[in-house]
Amino acid sequence: MNKTTGKNDLTSAVPKFCFGLEVHRRTPEGRTRSAQEFLAHFFPHDAKSVTDRLFRHLPKHIRAPILTTWGVRGKKSALLDDDAKVQAVVHDALVSGDIDAGMFEEALQADTIMRWVDLSDWWTFWRGGKQTKVTISKVLELAYELELFDARWFLETLRGGGGKLRGTDVLAEGLTKADLTDWMRRVHDGGDGSPKGLIVALGWDRIFAKTEDDVLIAVCDALAVKLSLAPEPVTKVPERAEGKQETAPEAGAVPATDAAKAAPKPAPNPEGAAQPKPEAKVETKPEVKVDPKPEAKVDPKPGAKVEAKAEAAPAKAEPAPSQLTAKEEPKPDAQTAAKGPVLPGILIPATALRTDGEQSIDSEAAANIFKDDELIPISSGTWEDGDESSENGSGERPARASKPPQGKRASKNPPARGSK
Repeated sequence: MNKTTGKNDLTSAVPKFCFGLEVHRRTPEGRTRSAQEFLAHFFPHDAKSVTDRLFRHLPKHIRAPILTTWGVRGKKSALLDDDAKVQAVVHDALVSGDIDAGMFEEALQADTIMRWVDLSDWWTFWRGGKQTKVTISKVLELAYELELFDARWFLETLRGGGGKLRGTDVLAEGLTKADLTDWMRRVHDGGDGSPKGLIVALGWDRIFAKTEDDVLIAVCDALAVKLSLAPEPVTKVPERAEGKQETAPEAGAVPATDAAKAAPKPAPNPEGAAQPKPEAKVETKPEVKVDPKPEAKVDPKPGAKVEAKAEAAPAKAEPAPSQLTAKEEPKPDAQTAAKGPVLPGILIPATALRTDGEQSIDSEAAANIFKDDELIPISSGTWEDGDESSENGSGERPARASKPPQGKRASKNPPARGSK
């Protein structure tokens, strides 16, 4: 097997890009992950367990010299060891202290790792560290040089101000007035207003210095997705969840399904199932509004009108007071006369008043019947004429029991209604 070849061709853009970042990571300026973190990621272990994420990707002729350098295996035995044996040997050496994190990282050079390991796994390791302005600028400069993205993609990917700003607005937000003036002058002098001309006129150094780190890190994450080094960002998951939530109420609308199930008889189509919805609403509204109104309005009005008409009707049917007295004489007069004497000098017009303050129809009829010249005084239970009311010649009243006067005056008695 050719030792120069590997799983990843370092001459291609993406492996070369990762290789450049790994080399930069091992420098003091680009040290975002330590040797101990390197060991913990690619060969995580404790006293009893271990997981190999590195040696199993290396061929035997690549990993054998590393094992012999550490002194844990001989040259011939190291070439014959399988993956399980190599894992056990390295684990024993780490637990016993024969190998430390510094020796582990130094023996595994950047070109060896980037040729054989999974690049997406390596990106997860590199991205897990705390990134600085230097490391971020290294990512964008190296990727732009390798033409992994262009100026247009960079401007379209820039987002700032909580997503409200994008492109040149994000770049201009961090620039001073002098920076903006110089930028426009350079664009004018270069005569290129394209995305590439704008980036060249502003310069990467000024972009990195004036743009916030969070904005640039978001561009790096988008670049990793573009290069298939990382899966799609988690920010797109809520969009899918929102889409499901939008469809969920449509499919799970309780009133719609209930109405559709309640009225499948008239029409099985979805249009027919949607029709009972407005009908159910229209039926419930008039039931609530119409029921109390007729009860509140109709009950008192007919009662007042019927009583007034019923009372007014007999008023029109009693044209002659003599007829009313003739009909009403026997009932009240015979009873009141038989009960006993009434206080002398009191007239009983029998004018009953209604509780509401209005005079009844009988009082009006009584007013027509009893006039000033026709009032009949009642005294000591006897009836006397005006001609016979005077004393006899002897100054004494007749001893005979007086009878009710006959004639015109005898027929005019107070009506019985309302009298007690």
